[in-house]
Amino acid sequence: MLFRAGIGFNDLPTWQKRGAGLLWETYEKTAENPITGEPMTATRCGLKVELELPMKGRYGNFIVALL
Repeated sequence: MLFRAGIGFNDLPTWQKRGAGLLWETYEKTAENPITGEPMTATRCGLKVELELPMKGRYGNFIVALL
């Protein structure tokens, strides 16, 4: 179907061929204590979009590293 539409599979971005991953990631954010005015760091969670998923055996290693 892609070939009939004039689209080469190898020309597509990786995320369109393999999909994308949504991962939770933790990060440190600097802030100021509103009561004392002291600088502090807080740990936050957010979503990370992974557009370059590995293939074959490396994908298994990628998943194991996440767990």
